[in-house]
Amino acid sequence: ALFYENNLNLIEVFERYAAAAEDRDTGILLADTLNIVEFGLILRDAGLLGRSSLEIDDELTHKEARQAFAGAQNEFELGGATNNLIPDNVDLDDMEQLTYPEFLEAVARVGVLKWEDARIPVYEKIEHAVEAISRLGKQHK
Repeated sequence: ALFYENNLNLIEVFERYAAAAEDRDTGILLADTLNIVEFGLILRDAGLLGRSSLEIDDELTHKEARQAFAGAQNEFELGGATNNLIPDNVDLDDMEQLTYPEFLEAVARVGVLKWEDARIPVYEKIEHAVEAISRLGKQHK
């Protein structure tokens, strides 16, 4: 329900930050993937990078943001494989981009990485991240 309720805003944020890239075969410009720089801009603009205050241990480092990005790619691209071997059928250019479903996975991972306090339920951690990013979509309506 959380992602469903915020879906329109999350799609709007994803599409606004995604850079148009030219499809190699057709030459058509597409804005359907997000690279690590664009993902970082979303996290920055949503106020998720760094820490919110000195009283709360909620720091999200650039390294953790990269881990969320890469982890979401691996889950979808490699079918959750845990080894470091990349199958021959995976385009390495695709490994540098997030699709929308992968973006949603990365957002969930950010929530868990940012709020590491075990007393906070995982659902609430993810909810905080989703709502922070969703607000970026609401700002442009």
